[in-house]
Amino acid sequence: MNITHKIKSKSFDRLSFQRIGRVRNVLGNTIEADGFDAPLNARCLLHAENNYIYADVVGFTEGKTLLQPLGAVSGVKPNTKVTIFSENPSLPYSEDYLGCVIDPLGKILIGEEHSSTMTLKTNNSPLSISQRGSIDETFNTGVRAIDGLYPIGFGQRIGLFAGTGVGKSMLLGMVTKFSDADIVVVGLIGERGREVYEFVHDTLDEEARKKTIIVAAPADYPAILRMQGADVATSIAEHYRDKGLNVLLLVDSVTRYAQAQREVALSAGEAPAAKGYPASVFAKLPFLIERAGKSNLGGSITAVYTVLTEGDDMNDPVADAARGVLDGHIILSRKIANKGIYPAIDVPSSLSRLAQELSDHDTYKSILKVKEMFSIIDENEELYSLGLIETGSNPAIDKAMRHKEELIAFVAQDFSEPSLPKETKDHLTGVITKIK
Repeated sequence: MNITHKIKSKSFDRLSFQRIGRVRNVLGNTIEADGFDAPLNARCLLHAENNYIYADVVGFTEGKTLLQPLGAVSGVKPNTKVTIFSENPSLPYSEDYLGCVIDPLGKILIGEEHSSTMTLKTNNSPLSISQRGSIDETFNTGVRAIDGLYPIGFGQRIGLFAGTGVGKSMLLGMVTKFSDADIVVVGLIGERGREVYEFVHDTLDEEARKKTIIVAAPADYPAILRMQGADVATSIAEHYRDKGLNVLLLVDSVTRYAQAQREVALSAGEAPAAKGYPASVFAKLPFLIERAGKSNLGGSITAVYTVLTEGDDMNDPVADAARGVLDGHIILSRKIANKGIYPAIDVPSSLSRLAQELSDHDTYKSILKVKEMFSIIDENEELYSLGLIETGSNPAIDKAMRHKEELIAFVAQDFSEPSLPKETKDHLTGVITKIK
């Protein structure tokens, strides 16, 4: 990917009175410059031969400023001029961008060209405690297993933990199409370019695209842009929340966001810690997630963050850190996916921390009962099928195995068919009635 911009010199007359820095060294993706005072996170311009290259300030060392370029560094050489473009970078944006795919710099990648009509700050602070509203209204995803067993409220933050090939993208597509959000903002971070195209054209239908904007920072983008992709998606969601709308924010994935932050931090000289992740990664992750939530002035950001569990390892440092700040987690199981059950949700291991607050007493008891039945099945199914547990020796196991098909039918759902709230509740009631 090459993000360079040819800029007419007359647009930069103001640079004539700025202090001008000079490139002194290039090491991998990090450029060292001196001779000017640029604050952390400032966006600078490298005046390379025949073009200008954006680069962001990521640190300082021994009197030098460390820069990460936002594109290829062709034409950069010793003494290349460096100037400050913006001390507080912002995103050019227009509400006409709905239905489009943009990159973290606001460039339209897929969709009709539109001129920006505003700028959005990309490094907003999370809502303060006094600005947050109570999460007391159910957000319907249209996915029966989630709405029935793990109710989510407007403004809640949920993690979707999954390995590769277990139906994560299709589940995200279901939530995007079926949920009752006013606006959907999707951040596709570190995905293959093909997957971005498929999500837009194959996963989303025309109606879903009309209320959706996608921020894409594919795997071939520099780490600094992949990291900023999640921040930009969150800023767009904040814009609509501040207008009083209920926004669904999907970030796929925070693992690749953390990996991009690791790459930037290590190249800036930060020491690695847990599994090679510098400490700054675990400081930025809660900051990103805390920006979602419900405002007491109206409007909410209900967020789903996907977490990639390599080798289905739930104790990965990023997974562990994310789980600690999220309001619940949905775990997708390879074992269940291999049985052809989709969405492949691990019922006993998944959790919504607000399930009790968002459910009446009887419904919450039903949720606990269904989870108990699935837990019994998971623990005993193999032994039962081999005849190592005799029928009649344990009534609880017999009951769970007898109703296994009804329980699976509640969780399984066609990717193209939403489950309305009444349908979900009636189905759950029917399952509980049979179990009793």
